Amino acid sequence: MDNERIVRFRLYIYLSITAAVIIGGTVGFELIEGRSFIDAFYFTIVTIATVGYGDITPTTMAGKAMSLLLIISGVGAFLGVIATSTEMFLSRHEAKLRKDKLNVLISLFFTQYGASVMHELIKFSTNTSDFNMTLLVDTKWSDDEFEKAIQIVKDIPFKVDAKLNDLSNLNESIGKSGDIVIRLMENPTLMEHESFTDLLLSLSHLRDELASRPKLKNLPDNDYSHLSGDIIRVMRLLLVIWLEYMRYLKKNYPYMFSHAIRTNPFDPNASAVIE
Repeated sequence: MDNERIVRFRLYIYLSITAAVIIGGTVGFELIEGRSFIDAFYFTIVTIATVGYGDITPTTMAGKAMSLLLIISGVGAFLGVIATSTEMFLSRHEAKLRKDKLNVLISLFFTQYGASVMHELIKFSTNTSDFNMTLLVDTKWSDDEFEKAIQIVKDIPFKVDAKLNDLSNLNESIGKSGDIVIRLMENPTLMEHESFTDLLLSLSHLRDELASRPKLKNLPDNDYSHLSGDIIRVMRLLLVIWLEYMRYLKKNYPYMFSHAIRTNPFDPNASAVIE
């Protein structure tokens, strides 16, 4: 159970106790003190809120005992609601800040590295037509359309042939900014994004595979098959995270989203120039 769920569960417990105390106190003061519903409710609230009494005080022994019970049970629960609500607010604010920092790193990855790698990887696909339309993100896309595209990319059987294009170009594209991958992997913020961490590890593995071969032409068929599997792994992770990143930009940074659409590597007519 993550921290926010624990805090939320604790808040529900405190709220339930507070509600039970308010209902019990109100009914009790109505019956014991003979007060009206409004007076009894008011009496209960000022007791558990620790603001003291002014115009209304308990007049019977049973009423005083009820007040003591409210103070013991209600004040703690009421303060618990306030403390837990504050903790939840601060936790969500901190989580938002972490998410924003994470997306800054992902933005750096795609602008400096990821987009060019996607462009090279797609050249090895033999079934691009099966998913290319899925990646033509539009300004009118809703969350549901993004989610549908992400699911398609997760499920589609990518077909890749490592012989289809020059592996040297892919090696150069992955290797030229390899330091970015290393720096990103050293960032503790990325530990909260398991898929992105998997992507960086898969990219690092593919880079090592390509760099460790003295030549990238006329390889054995089994070796081409192995590299094709590595390319598919990277491609799937990369496309899913790219779509999630595009959805984030659409919601939070429309000007960056506009540029990302105009330079979409999967759009043959893409151009940064606005006609």
